[in-house]
Amino acid sequence: MILVTIITLTCTLVLGALFFVLFCWGVKDGQFSDVEEAKYQLFREEE
Repeated sequence: MILVTIITLTCTLVLGALFFVLFCWGVKDGQFSDVEEAKYQLFREEE
């Protein structure tokens, strides 16, 4: 039973660290700089 707990905690910590790194990468890359801009771009594009 203790082995299952250790494996579960390890997987949780690894996945949490992975998502945190991906989030930091997205912030650094500018993915969240202007989230409202996408809906206004549609109206500015010419057909």
